[in-house]
Amino acid sequence: MHALEYVDEAIARDPGFAEAWNEKGNILSLAGATREARSCYLRALEADEGMAEAWFNLAAVEEELGNREAAARALRRFVENAPERWGARVEEAIGVLEEWERGEARV
Repeated sequence: MHALEYVDEAIARDPGFAEAWNEKGNILSLAGATREARSCYLRALEADEGMAEAWFNLAAVEEELGNREAAARALRRFVENAPERWGARVEEAIGVLEEWERGEARV
């Protein structure tokens, strides 16, 4: 069984399983299915709006899709919800937001 089949099975058993939706988004994102990944991250956040990892992942796909404003909103929500142990990732997100506010492109 492939990873996507496992998460689909988990979602079928519990459609509100935020971690499974987030993982499905990760799998689809790696496969280049960015819009589908975005939908999965949004479903994860419907189930658990405080899920920092899903906010971070949503920001990444929004940026990839050229939706800078949506990416910035998602990054802000990530910063608000990230556990303390993610300090370095939070600092990086804040740095990206500051660059965007100054109008600098992120590579």
